[in-house]
Amino acid sequence: MAGDQHSAFGDLLRRHRLVAGLSQQALAERAGISVDAVAALERGRRRSPRAFTVRVLADTLGLGQAQLEQLVEVAKATAGGQRGRAPRAPAPVTPLVGRAAERDAVAALLRQDGYRLVTLTGPGGVGKTQLALAVARRVADDFPDGIGWAPLALLDGADALTQAVASAFGVREKPGNAVLDSLTEQIAARDQLLVLDNCEHLASACAALVDRLLAEVAGLRVLATSRERLRLAAEVVRPVTSLPVPRGRHRDDLEHSPAAHLFVQRARQLVPYFEIAPGDEPALVRICQELDGLPLAIELAAARS
Repeated sequence: MAGDQHSAFGDLLRRHRLVAGLSQQALAERAGISVDAVAALERGRRRSPRAFTVRVLADTLGLGQAQLEQLVEVAKATAGGQRGRAPRAPAPVTPLVGRAAERDAVAALLRQDGYRLVTLTGPGGVGKTQLALAVARRVADDFPDGIGWAPLALLDGADALTQAVASAFGVREKPGNAVLDSLTEQIAARDQLLVLDNCEHLASACAALVDRLLAEVAGLRVLATSRERLRLAAEVVRPVTSLPVPRGRHRDDLEHSPAAHLFVQRARQLVPYFEIAPGDEPALVRICQELDGLPLAIELAAARS
Protein backbone atom coordinates (compact mmCIF):
# COMPACT_ATOMS: atom_id res chain seq x y z
CA MET A 1 0.00 0.00 0.00
CA ALA A 2 2.82 2.44 0.87
CA GLY A 3 4.46 1.83 -2.50
CA ASP A 4 1.15 2.44 -4.30
CA GLN A 5 0.70 5.75 -2.47
CA HIS A 6 4.21 6.81 -3.33
CA SER A 7 3.74 5.89 -7.00
CA ALA A 8 0.43 7.74 -6.99
CA PHE A 9 2.05 10.99 -5.89
CA GLY A 10 4.91 10.70 -8.37
CA ASP A 11 2.54 9.82 -11.21
CA LEU A 12 0.21 12.68 -10.34
CA LEU A 13 3.04 15.19 -10.23
CA ARG A 14 4.43 13.94 -13.53
CA ARG A 15 0.98 14.12 -15.15
CA HIS A 16 0.51 17.74 -14.09
CA ARG A 17 4.02 18.60 -15.28
CA LEU A 18 3.44 17.10 -18.74
CA VAL A 19 0.09 18.84 -19.07
CA ALA A 20 1.86 22.12 -18.33
CA GLY A 21 4.39 21.30 -21.05
CA LEU A 22 7.37 21.47 -18.72
CA SER A 23 10.48 19.35 -18.44
CA GLN A 24 11.76 18.42 -15.00
CA GLN A 25 14.50 21.02 -15.45
CA ALA A 26 12.02 23.76 -16.37
CA LEU A 27 9.72 22.94 -13.46
CA ALA A 28 12.66 22.93 -11.05
CA GLU A 29 13.94 26.30 -12.27
CA ARG A 30 10.52 27.96 -12.08
CA ALA A 31 9.76 26.50 -8.65
CA GLY A 32 13.17 27.39 -7.24
CA ILE A 33 14.04 23.82 -6.27
CA SER A 34 16.62 21.36 -7.57
CA VAL A 35 15.95 19.16 -10.58
CA ASP A 36 17.12 16.23 -8.46
CA ALA A 37 14.28 16.95 -6.03
CA VAL A 38 11.70 16.92 -8.83
CA ALA A 39 13.12 13.69 -10.25
CA ALA A 40 13.21 12.06 -6.81
CA LEU A 41 9.56 12.95 -6.16
CA GLU A 42 8.40 11.59 -9.50
CA ARG A 43 10.41 8.39 -9.20
CA GLY A 44 9.52 7.72 -5.59
CA ARG A 45 12.95 8.28 -4.09
CA ARG A 46 11.62 11.09 -1.88
CA ARG A 47 9.03 9.25 0.15
CA SER A 48 7.43 12.14 2.04
CA PRO A 49 6.96 15.36 0.07
CA ARG A 50 7.16 18.41 2.31
CA ALA A 51 4.05 20.58 2.50
CA PHE A 52 5.92 23.68 1.42
CA THR A 53 7.40 21.93 -1.63
CA VAL A 54 4.02 20.54 -2.66
CA ARG A 55 2.44 23.99 -2.57
CA VAL A 56 5.32 25.61 -4.48
CA LEU A 57 5.05 22.95 -7.19
CA ALA A 58 1.27 23.40 -7.38
CA ASP A 59 1.64 27.17 -7.75
CA THR A 60 4.28 26.76 -10.43
CA LEU A 61 2.11 24.31 -12.36
CA GLY A 62 -0.85 26.66 -12.14
CA LEU A 63 -3.09 24.10 -10.48
CA GLY A 64 -6.61 25.03 -9.48
CA GLN A 65 -7.88 24.69 -5.93
CA ALA A 66 -9.35 21.22 -6.47
CA GLN A 67 -6.13 19.97 -8.08
CA LEU A 68 -4.06 21.50 -5.28
CA GLU A 69 -6.18 19.81 -2.62
CA GLN A 70 -5.84 16.48 -4.42
CA LEU A 71 -2.05 16.82 -4.62
CA VAL A 72 -1.85 17.75 -0.94
CA GLU A 73 -4.05 14.81 0.08
CA VAL A 74 -1.98 12.33 -1.92
CA ALA A 75 1.19 13.79 -0.36
CA LYS A 76 -0.29 13.37 3.13
CA ALA A 77 -1.31 9.78 2.34
CA THR A 78 2.24 9.10 1.20
CA ALA A 79 3.73 10.49 4.40
CA GLY A 80 1.25 8.71 6.64
CA GLY A 81 1.70 5.38 4.91
CA GLN A 82 5.47 5.49 4.81
CA ARG A 83 6.59 6.39 8.31
CA GLY A 84 6.05 5.36 11.86
CA ARG A 85 6.30 7.77 14.75
CA ALA A 86 8.42 10.69 13.61
CA PRO A 87 11.05 12.09 15.99
CA ARG A 88 10.34 15.51 17.43
CA ALA A 89 12.38 18.34 18.87
CA PRO A 90 11.88 19.11 22.58
CA ALA A 91 9.13 21.58 23.37
CA PRO A 92 10.48 25.01 24.43
CA VAL A 93 10.30 25.40 28.21
CA THR A 94 9.78 29.16 28.06
CA PRO A 95 8.27 31.49 25.43
CA LEU A 96 10.53 33.12 22.87
CA VAL A 97 11.13 36.80 23.62
CA GLY A 98 12.21 39.40 21.10
CA ARG A 99 13.18 37.05 18.30
CA ALA A 100 10.01 36.39 16.30
CA ALA A 101 11.44 37.98 13.17
CA GLU A 102 14.65 35.96 13.45
CA ARG A 103 12.67 32.76 14.01
CA ASP A 104 10.55 33.37 10.93
CA ALA A 105 13.55 34.29 8.78
CA VAL A 106 15.42 31.10 9.67
CA ALA A 107 12.28 29.01 9.19
CA ALA A 108 11.83 30.52 5.73
CA LEU A 109 15.38 29.54 4.79
CA LEU A 110 14.91 25.94 5.90
CA ARG A 111 11.73 25.65 3.83
CA GLN A 112 13.64 26.44 0.64
CA ASP A 113 15.50 23.76 -1.26
CA GLY A 114 18.48 26.03 -1.85
CA TYR A 115 19.33 26.32 1.85
CA ARG A 116 20.21 23.01 3.45
CA LEU A 117 22.49 24.11 6.29
CA VAL A 118 21.81 27.10 8.53
CA THR A 119 24.12 27.83 11.45
CA LEU A 120 23.10 30.12 14.31
CA THR A 121 26.30 31.66 15.66
CA GLY A 122 26.97 33.79 18.70
CA PRO A 123 28.55 33.81 22.17
CA GLY A 124 27.46 31.53 24.96
CA GLY A 125 24.26 32.61 26.68
CA VAL A 126 22.99 34.68 23.75
CA GLY A 127 19.97 32.42 23.15
CA LYS A 128 20.98 30.22 20.22
CA THR A 129 19.38 27.08 21.66
CA GLN A 130 16.14 28.87 22.51
CA LEU A 131 15.93 30.26 18.98
CA ALA A 132 16.67 26.85 17.46
CA LEU A 133 13.87 25.30 19.52
CA ALA A 134 11.45 27.97 18.31
CA VAL A 135 12.51 27.46 14.68
CA ALA A 136 12.12 23.69 14.97
CA ARG A 137 8.62 24.13 16.33
CA ARG A 138 7.82 26.58 13.53
CA VAL A 139 8.83 24.21 10.72
CA ALA A 140 7.61 20.94 12.26
CA ASP A 141 4.84 20.48 9.67
CA ASP A 142 7.29 20.99 6.82
CA PHE A 143 9.31 17.90 7.73
CA PRO A 144 6.92 14.92 7.61
CA ASP A 145 9.58 12.46 8.72
CA GLY A 146 10.32 14.46 11.82
CA ILE A 147 13.04 16.51 13.48
CA GLY A 148 16.10 14.97 15.07
CA TRP A 149 17.42 17.00 18.01
CA ALA A 150 21.02 16.25 19.00
CA PRO A 151 22.38 18.11 22.07
CA LEU A 152 26.17 18.03 21.83
CA ALA A 153 27.40 20.00 24.85
CA LEU A 154 28.41 16.92 26.86
CA LEU A 155 29.78 14.87 23.95
CA ASP A 156 33.41 14.22 23.15
CA GLY A 157 34.60 12.98 19.76
CA ALA A 158 33.29 12.10 16.32
CA ASP A 159 32.00 8.65 17.32
CA ALA A 160 29.83 10.07 20.09
CA LEU A 161 28.54 12.70 17.66
CA THR A 162 27.51 10.13 15.07
CA GLN A 163 25.82 8.01 17.72
CA ALA A 164 23.93 11.04 19.02
CA VAL A 165 22.61 11.86 15.55
CA ALA A 166 21.61 8.25 14.94
CA SER A 167 19.77 8.20 18.27
CA ALA A 168 18.06 11.50 17.45
CA PHE A 169 16.60 9.91 14.33
CA GLY A 170 15.77 6.60 15.99
CA VAL A 171 18.29 4.73 13.85
CA ARG A 172 19.41 1.34 15.05
CA GLU A 173 22.83 0.06 14.13
CA LYS A 174 22.77 -3.05 11.97
CA PRO A 175 25.12 -5.92 12.86
CA GLY A 176 28.29 -5.60 10.84
CA ASN A 177 27.53 -2.00 9.83
CA ALA A 178 29.23 1.12 11.12
CA VAL A 179 26.86 3.55 12.82
CA LEU A 180 27.35 6.14 10.08
CA ASP A 181 26.53 3.61 7.36
CA SER A 182 23.37 2.54 9.19
CA LEU A 183 22.43 6.20 9.64
CA THR A 184 22.79 7.21 6.01
CA GLU A 185 21.09 4.05 4.80
CA GLN A 186 18.05 4.37 7.04
CA ILE A 187 17.39 8.10 6.52
CA ALA A 188 18.34 8.22 2.82
CA ALA A 189 14.72 8.56 1.61
CA ARG A 190 13.44 10.79 4.39
CA ASP A 191 12.54 14.48 4.58
CA GLN A 192 13.90 15.46 7.98
CA LEU A 193 15.48 18.32 9.86
CA LEU A 194 18.54 17.67 11.99
CA VAL A 195 19.31 20.15 14.78
CA LEU A 196 22.86 20.06 16.14
CA ASP A 197 22.95 22.11 19.32
CA ASN A 198 26.29 23.38 20.68
CA CYS A 199 28.70 22.38 17.92
CA GLU A 200 31.67 24.59 18.79
CA HIS A 201 33.84 22.01 20.58
CA LEU A 202 33.15 19.46 17.84
CA ALA A 203 33.20 21.87 14.89
CA SER A 204 35.47 19.78 12.65
CA ALA A 205 33.62 16.55 13.39
CA CYS A 206 30.26 18.26 12.86
CA ALA A 207 31.41 19.70 9.55
CA ALA A 208 32.61 16.30 8.31
CA LEU A 209 29.40 14.54 9.37
CA VAL A 210 27.08 17.20 7.97
CA ASP A 211 29.01 17.28 4.69
CA ARG A 212 28.48 13.55 4.21
CA LEU A 213 24.85 13.56 5.30
CA LEU A 214 23.93 16.40 2.96
CA ALA A 215 25.65 14.60 0.09
CA GLU A 216 23.86 11.30 0.70
CA VAL A 217 20.43 12.37 2.03
CA ALA A 218 18.65 14.60 -0.47
CA GLY A 219 15.73 15.43 1.83
CA LEU A 220 17.81 16.49 4.82
CA ARG A 221 18.13 20.00 6.23
CA VAL A 222 20.46 20.90 9.11
CA LEU A 223 20.11 23.65 11.69
CA ALA A 224 23.21 24.07 13.85
CA THR A 225 24.02 26.26 16.84
CA SER A 226 27.64 27.11 17.49
CA ARG A 227 30.00 29.81 18.68
CA GLU A 228 31.76 29.46 15.33
CA ARG A 229 30.65 28.57 11.82
CA LEU A 230 31.16 25.08 10.37
CA ARG A 231 32.84 26.45 7.22
CA LEU A 232 31.00 24.34 4.66
CA ALA A 233 30.08 25.56 1.18
CA ALA A 234 26.39 24.87 1.80
CA GLU A 235 26.33 26.84 5.05
CA VAL A 236 24.28 29.98 5.63
CA VAL A 237 25.35 31.76 8.82
CA ARG A 238 22.81 33.69 10.90
CA PRO A 239 24.47 35.59 13.77
CA VAL A 240 22.45 35.73 17.00
CA THR A 241 23.06 38.90 18.98
CA SER A 242 22.05 40.19 22.39
CA LEU A 243 18.56 41.56 22.95
CA PRO A 244 18.03 45.31 22.56
CA VAL A 245 18.22 47.10 25.92
CA PRO A 246 16.10 50.07 27.00
CA ARG A 247 17.24 53.36 25.47
CA GLY A 248 15.93 55.51 28.31
CA ARG A 249 14.91 55.14 31.95
CA HIS A 250 11.14 55.59 31.68
CA ARG A 251 8.38 52.96 31.66
CA ASP A 252 7.73 53.57 27.96
CA ASP A 253 11.34 52.69 27.24
CA LEU A 254 10.89 49.38 29.06
CA GLU A 255 7.80 48.56 27.02
CA HIS A 256 9.83 48.64 23.81
CA SER A 257 12.82 46.65 25.08
CA PRO A 258 13.00 42.86 24.55
CA ALA A 259 15.68 42.67 27.26
CA ALA A 260 13.34 44.23 29.81
CA HIS A 261 10.47 42.00 28.66
CA LEU A 262 12.67 38.95 29.21
CA PHE A 263 13.57 40.06 32.75
CA VAL A 264 9.90 40.55 33.67
CA GLN A 265 8.82 37.28 32.08
CA ARG A 266 11.44 35.23 33.93
CA ALA A 267 10.72 37.02 37.22
CA ARG A 268 7.05 36.10 36.85
CA GLN A 269 7.96 32.44 36.63
CA LEU A 270 9.06 32.74 40.25
CA VAL A 271 6.58 35.41 41.37
CA PRO A 272 3.50 35.17 39.14
CA TYR A 273 2.28 38.70 39.81
CA PHE A 274 5.68 40.38 39.59
CA GLU A 275 5.53 43.99 38.37
CA ILE A 276 8.05 46.79 38.07
CA ALA A 277 7.15 49.15 40.88
CA PRO A 278 6.96 52.87 40.11
CA GLY A 279 10.41 54.33 40.54
CA ASP A 280 12.20 51.01 39.86
CA GLU A 281 12.51 51.60 36.13
CA PRO A 282 16.06 53.02 36.29
CA ALA A 283 17.23 49.95 38.23
CA LEU A 284 15.90 47.57 35.57
CA VAL A 285 17.39 49.68 32.79
CA ARG A 286 20.75 49.57 34.57
CA ILE A 287 20.59 45.77 34.91
CA CYS A 288 19.80 45.26 31.23
CA GLN A 289 22.51 47.68 30.12
CA GLU A 290 25.19 46.34 32.45
CA LEU A 291 24.45 42.80 31.19
CA ASP A 292 24.59 44.02 27.56
CA GLY A 293 21.22 42.43 26.82
CA LEU A 294 22.66 38.91 27.14
CA PRO A 295 19.62 36.65 27.69
CA LEU A 296 21.21 34.09 30.02
CA ALA A 297 22.65 36.79 32.26
CA ILE A 298 19.29 38.57 32.36
CA GLU A 299 17.48 35.36 33.28
CA LEU A 300 19.92 34.74 36.14
CA ALA A 301 19.48 38.30 37.36
CA ALA A 302 15.70 37.93 37.25
CA ALA A 303 15.93 34.73 39.29
CA ARG A 304 17.78 36.67 42.02
CA SER A 305 15.36 39.62 42.01
